Amino acid sequence: MGKTDFSKSEYLLSDIYSKGEIIVEKIKTKVVIDRDNPYYSYCLLFPSKEEYHKLNLFELELRGCVKDVGGNTIRSVHIPCGYYEEGYVKSYAENWQEREIRIRPREILLKHSRGNNDGKGEIVFSLTDNSLIRSSRISLGEKPNSFELKDFKPKVTLNFSNGDSLIFDEFLSGSYKEKESVSIIKQVIKVVQKNINEDSQNEKLKENIEHLLWFLSFVSNERTYWISWNIQVKREIAEFFRCNIRYVNADNGKDESFIESDYLQEFLQISLERIERTNAYSLYLPLVYFVGAKEKTLEFKFLALFMSLVVLLNLFCKSQAETTFIKDEVEAKNFITHMKNAIEAFNFSNPKVKEFIVRKLGNLNDISIKLQFERFCDAKNVTVSDLWPLFDDKIKMPLYRIRNKLMHGENLSDFSNLDIACEHLKWIVVRCLMADLGWYKSSGVDSKELMKNQYYSFKGA
Repeated sequence: MGKTDFSKSEYLLSDIYSKGEIIVEKIKTKVVIDRDNPYYSYCLLFPSKEEYHKLNLFELELRGCVKDVGGNTIRSVHIPCGYYEEGYVKSYAENWQEREIRIRPREILLKHSRGNNDGKGEIVFSLTDNSLIRSSRISLGEKPNSFELKDFKPKVTLNFSNGDSLIFDEFLSGSYKEKESVSIIKQVIKVVQKNINEDSQNEKLKENIEHLLWFLSFVSNERTYWISWNIQVKREIAEFFRCNIRYVNADNGKDESFIESDYLQEFLQISLERIERTNAYSLYLPLVYFVGAKEKTLEFKFLALFMSLVVLLNLFCKSQAETTFIKDEVEAKNFITHMKNAIEAFNFSNPKVKEFIVRKLGNLNDISIKLQFERFCDAKNVTVSDLWPLFDDKIKMPLYRIRNKLMHGENLSDFSNLDIACEHLKWIVVRCLMADLGWYKSSGVDSKELMKNQYYSFKGA
């Protein structure tokens, strides 16, 4: 269930490329796509004896099509990048052999003609599961072994600045996994456009959807991807599948999101508006580092969270033109020259020390992370006094010092509270990201797990 051949009655004829150059022409091909979980899609090539050895390459590109009797292309497939998985020879008689090569595609683009289109329509992005966005649940149907959806909260609908709308929807589907068909809720994003045309296939819409899903991944604390999209322009339907992402069922019984579900639509609408603002700096990288930290080791997680915060602070200070103390370039250059002359005049016992200090002068005018953080918190009204201090010379191990020790490979074996420090750092970053987005409504920022540790004695850290 969910697994479908690109063509049930016909095989494709494909051209195979390597590094941009064609190596085999018009080879018999079969593409099998799992539409519910493209990760399990694959491609079969049926080469001749001579072609078999030519195709023994790690990375291949495939372009294939099916034509009608008049020579017109009615279906086409493009695999920009596929990886050689296995090849084998089947012998049926002394002089009869059939060869097969199995290719693992990274992505697949299909195009075929069907029906009519009046210029209005939808672009549908299929997603991996996310429990916060889910509006339905699976329940047993009236018939044996049947399932149905039961709604328990409204769908999320967002609006683009150009009047197009975006709807999070879902339906009951099947997924082929480990040779078993299972019922799942398939979540999709429907982008309803007033005028749909060739421009709708450009990278900008996919980029906006990608960014929006990073916001969703952040606020739900669950990484969510789009794994396929389809669009109809006039009589042509295009479908794109990302085959390098495994479908993940997010129903883990835990609610780890940073906002309540009632606030989700408003939060995502604000996120979409932020994405569309041309004069605003992008939160893409801070979100990438934050979301990527979840499934890592404690040390890696701590560094990734800190990187998320540092990138955010840098973006903010650049937007405020507050990256240096001395803003006039001539004055800054004269100051550095003066300092360099003073250092040169000093009599060092080790001449190499002088050279190293002079090299560090280039960073002397840069605003420190500590000052960046203070300015950000003042401007965005962020309060972190209840959390483990990021900077504090009065305690043994502020968060910034932990970061420095990890970065420089120092031993933390005598420090047993890295998990607590990591949790506090996470909530510092959450508060800063929420504040930068202009979101202050969520009560979820006060984590129950954090409350257990908020009276921790930082001085003993």
